[in-house]
Parts: sequence; C-alpha cells; structure tokens
Amino acid sequence: MASEGSMPPAVLASVRRIQHALENILTLKRPGEDGYATVWDGNKYVQCGLARGGGLRCEAAGSLMQPSMARLLTVDRTERLALLGWQLDPRFGNYVTVLPANLSPEQDAMVILIALGSVYGADLTNLQVETDWIASEHCPPRNGPGQNLAGVITTRRPWPPRPCMPASSSTTPLRPWRRGQPPT
Repeated sequence: MASEGSMPPAVLASVRRIQHALENILTLKRPGEDGYATVWDGNKYVQCGLARGGGLRCEAAGSLMQPSMARLLTVDRTERLALLGWQLDPRFGNYVTVLPANLSPEQDAMVILIALGSVYGADLTNLQVETDWIASEHCPPRNGPGQNLAGVITTRRPWPPRPCMPASSSTTPLRPWRRGQPPT
C-alpha cells in the first residue's frame, strides 16, 4: 500500500511509525490493561485502542474539550471527516470511527494519516507517535480542557474525573469504516 515511490520518505517514515505503534497494541496482551496508540501534531491527534468485537476504535480531536479546535473544524472539515467514516461522539466531543479487523496495521495507519492530513492539516512529516498502556476501566482518565491533547486517554496528568456517560447515550450509533469511502 504505502510504497517507497508513492509518497515522500518522511511521510512514509510516519506511516511506518504509526503501523508499528498499532502492531504493538494489537499483538501485546497485558491482562488488566488496554493499549492505546496516539498520533499527533500539536493538539491535532488521533488515538486508537482495541474495539469490542475486533478492529480499532479511533478518536480524533474535537472542540468540546479543545475549544481551539472549533476554528479548525469548520463545517467543510467536519463533512470531510464524515465522508471518511468519522462521527461525533458527544460524550467527550471527539470524532470516532471503528476500523474493521480485516484492515492491516498499514491500512489503519493510512486511514489515520488521511484524517490528520486532509482534515486537520497536520504536518505529516513531523508526527509524534506513542503507545501507552492504561488500566482497563469503563471510563479511563483523559486530559481535560486547557491541557495539551485535551480528550486523549492518558495516565500522565489526567483531568479531574467526571462521570462517564454510558455508550448508549451517544446520539448516533457508530458505523464501521468502509474501504472505498472517498477521502475528499
């Protein structure tokens, strides 16, 4: 998919780093912990963890916990996110998609790269990538408003906890990402 001649070397290096982070959380088994791969440029991020039933559940930065994203996430850009298979999850204000288990980590990395580049305008040659393992719980800790990467699941300096809304309170059910959706 991502080959030596199809993209600049620095972007290809980002794809490989994302792919390796995703392989880490997909293959390592740590009882009582959930793995997350986070990819970011400034406060523009996508974070993925294992989805119930397989595949990856990914969240992209939204404006509820990061009000500065409101300037970036214009109607045109949120429509682009929707075309790429991302939906607003009102629980934390992030955009969410479920990548099916039949995609390879390289394909998952490309989906993440397309969202960060075409919607968020991230610098694809300078992405930060990391994995983290967090105690399994219904409502994992997140960075809060005013913190860098607000909304991201973390244990570093999480926001004071607030009760999680149950997944059933989301206004729209998540649809799995579908190959062939136009990345406009």
